[in-house]
Amino acid sequence: MKEQETPSWAIIEERWPIGTKLIAKVKKVTEKCVTVTLEGGVTGLISRNELSWRKLNPKEIIKKDESIEAQVLKIDRDRKVVMLGHKQLTPHPWDSLKKDLKTGDKVKGKVVRITDHIAYVEIAPGIEGIVDITNITWSPCPFSHSAREYVQLGEKVKVKILALNRATHEMDLGIKQLKNAQWDNVEKRYPVGSRHTAKVLDIDSNNSNIYVELEKGIEGILDNNDLSWTILNSKAAEVIHKGLTIEVKVLEIDKERHWMRLGHKQLEKNPWFTYEKIYTINSIHLGTIIEAMDKGAVVALNKGGAGFATPKDLCKEDGSLAEEGEVLPFMVTDFNRRFHRIILSHTKTWEQRGYRS
Repeated sequence: MKEQETPSWAIIEERWPIGTKLIAKVKKVTEKCVTVTLEGGVTGLISRNELSWRKLNPKEIIKKDESIEAQVLKIDRDRKVVMLGHKQLTPHPWDSLKKDLKTGDKVKGKVVRITDHIAYVEIAPGIEGIVDITNITWSPCPFSHSAREYVQLGEKVKVKILALNRATHEMDLGIKQLKNAQWDNVEKRYPVGSRHTAKVLDIDSNNSNIYVELEKGIEGILDNNDLSWTILNSKAAEVIHKGLTIEVKVLEIDKERHWMRLGHKQLEKNPWFTYEKIYTINSIHLGTIIEAMDKGAVVALNKGGAGFATPKDLCKEDGSLAEEGEVLPFMVTDFNRRFHRIILSHTKTWEQRGYRS
C-alpha cells in the first residue's frame, strides 16, 4: 500500500504554488547548487542552471547566510525539498540582444569556457556563442588540435557571427574567418613546385591522407598516392607516423579554402619510366615474396619496384605454393605505368621453361 503523503507538504504546495516569489536564507553553497532555508525551516534548492542566466559557479556570486530572492519552480515531495529559481526574476539576456545584429556581423567577445574542441565566447552579459574547432583553425585536420592552442580563458577575441537563432538562443561564431593574414601571401612563401620541410600532424584512419604542418597556421594534405612511387598504400603507416619530419613539394594551392596539396614522391624522378623498359611483358626476373595473403603475394623485384602474384601464379613445379621469404623467378604478365602495377607469375616460368637467370 502506498504510504500516505505528509500533510505538511500538501499545505506547503498549497501555500507556495509554482511561480511564487519568496525570500530565502542561504544555508550552503557548492559548485553545483545553493541550499536555502525557507520560512518554517523548509529546505529549498537552487541548481546551478537556475541560479543565473550566465554559466557561473554559484560560489562566485552567492555567500552563506545571505538572503536571496527566489521563485518556486517545483515542490518535490519525494525529496522533501522546494525547487527554486533565481534567474527567472530577471529578464533573459537574449531579450536585450541588439535587434539589428545578424549573421555575418563581426563582434568582440570574451572567452568564458573552453573544452578540447569548443570555445564559448560571451559577446554580451549572459549571451554566449559557440566557436567549434573547425571555425577556430583553417587546419585540414582540425580535430588533431585543441581549442586551447588558439585561445585562452578570459581572452578578448574578435568573432564573426556564422549562425544566429534568437528563438533557441543559439549562436555559432567563427574566429578563423577573421584571421587570414598568414595566407595573404602564401603563394610567395610556398609557390607551387617549391620544396619544404614539414611535420606530420596526423594520419586518417584508412591511411588515405597524411596531414602535415609547414608552420604554425599553415598546413597541407599529403595524399597517400603522393607519398612514394614504390611503397604500397597499405604500407604507408609503417613508414609515416605523427611527429615525423619529411620533405614535401607544393603541388597545388587553394587560397580561398586555405588548402594546400603536397607531395613527397615528386621530389624524385618517377622510376616507372625506367621500370617500363625493364619489366616488359614475358620478361623474367628474380623476386622476393615480401608479403603473402589470401588473394596472393607482394613480390619485391631485384631491379627495383614490386609486383603482385595471384595464388595460381605462386604454384611451384612440385605442386606446392611459394611462401613468404622465398626468392624465385617471376614472369611479367602485365605492366601498367599509369597505375604503377606489375602482375607477375612464377608458375609460367616453369610451365614455359623460359627462365634464364
